[in-house]
Amino acid sequence: MGAAFCSQFTAPLKPFIKPRPPAPAQPETPEPRAGVTLNELTIFSLAAGMSDPAERTAYLTRTCGTDEALRNRLEARLAESQANVAPGQHTPPAPASAVAQRPPQSITPAYLEREPQSKDSPALALVPVSAMQFPALPQQLQRQVTFAWGSATLMALAVGALAVTFYFEKDARVRAEVLAKEANAAAEQSLHDREVSEARALESKTAAQRTEDARVKAEQERDAAAAKADEASKEAERLRTETDKARTAAEQGAKAEKEQLLASQRTATIALADSLASLANLQLAAKNYAEAGANARQCLELRTGNGIDGWPLVEARALCGEASLQRNADADAERELTAAGTAIEALGAPANDADRARYLAASKRIVFFFNATGRRKEGAEWKRRLDAVAARPTTPP
Repeated sequence: MGAAFCSQFTAPLKPFIKPRPPAPAQPETPEPRAGVTLNELTIFSLAAGMSDPAERTAYLTRTCGTDEALRNRLEARLAESQANVAPGQHTPPAPASAVAQRPPQSITPAYLEREPQSKDSPALALVPVSAMQFPALPQQLQRQVTFAWGSATLMALAVGALAVTFYFEKDARVRAEVLAKEANAAAEQSLHDREVSEARALESKTAAQRTEDARVKAEQERDAAAAKADEASKEAERLRTETDKARTAAEQGAKAEKEQLLASQRTATIALADSLASLANLQLAAKNYAEAGANARQCLELRTGNGIDGWPLVEARALCGEASLQRNADADAERELTAAGTAIEALGAPANDADRARYLAASKRIVFFFNATGRRKEGAEWKRRLDAVAARPTTPP
């Protein structure tokens, strides 16, 4: 009875157990289980129990979402399951002897045969089947078996719970190994960080010592530079003092030379002005009035520019006035001769023979100008004023 039950129940359904490869000794990361996952088994069982194709398609679309690979695998397995169990076909229960003589690989579904099996993995992984799959079992088996559905349900739940226990035990072990590895890595990283910190502290201490040495050396160099700067400042002050003395001496020498040069120039200018005055007198006597006027004007400018006043300036103005009169420039002549007469009144009586000669020549030219221009009354008045100047007592120079 047990062999007939197992043969009729396991032929159209997925087995509750399947081989699995052993877990590696130290996995880097938890590897996903190869083959069919729990979620895929549940979706397949529920979809296989739906008789309406539209409802099955909507269910697959809702559960698979954007996972096209999962959708394709489920549709392929559903098509294979429908091809193995046609509607209205009843598979008679197999005798116990046939079940006992059947080879073990005949009860393995096609999707498990396609999974790679390892020769070194004798351990088995239990795959649970949800209790929600059992309402669909009558449609898949087409009511071919007659057994206690309650017992089968309880057995499936027990096997599923055991598989879930084993699964979570393995997951906990893998997680523990990962956490241990992470802890070891964290410890190694902490040791490395401490070594790095110690190295950096040593470097900081070395850098601080170098900085202190550099500071001391900089202070010494600064003190030496300050001493050199003081010496340079004293030397510069000494050179500046000597330079000031030399400059003062040079300025005084230049000033003396300049004064001497100016005196020489003044003497030369006076001599040139006297020469021009004598030449203008001679030219007036020769009636060369144009050249006489030019020379008299140059004499007047030289004496005025060099600050020569007194009787030499009176002489120059009188010469310019007579030359202008002879060239019919009465206005210029009157201006120069009037200025000469005013200067004679301010100077007073001449003190030497040279000044007396200049006085006489200038007074004659002034009186001659007024008489020549028909202004005899003014000429007589100027003669009286000039004679009064000559009658004053002589003032020593």
